[in-house]
Amino acid sequence: MQTSDEELVSKIYEIENQLDKLLDEENFEEMLSLLEERETLLKKLSQIPTDLANGILQSDQMRAEKIKHLMIQTSDQAKQAKYGEIGLRGYKSFYQQDEKNKLDQHS
Repeated sequence: MQTSDEELVSKIYEIENQLDKLLDEENFEEMLSLLEERETLLKKLSQIPTDLANGILQSDQMRAEKIKHLMIQTSDQAKQAKYGEIGLRGYKSFYQQDEKNKLDQHS
């Protein structure tokens, strides 16, 4: 049984809603599979409605911006973690030197 364009468009809109939810959950793996499914459905349409095409473009641009923002946040967090690690190593070195000095004083 061949699926009608109307049913395909409806399914595409469902996928669009799911993509937004998955992005909010940062579930990128599931997003990828839905994007692939959306592509397959779009190829099955006899003609892509203009409003659907424009809506997808606009939504994808917003998603791309949000993903870009998340990537910047993740990069900043990684930098902070690295600085924290360097600070802890410095503190550890200072602490070990301080303990050594105390032991040398008691000898």
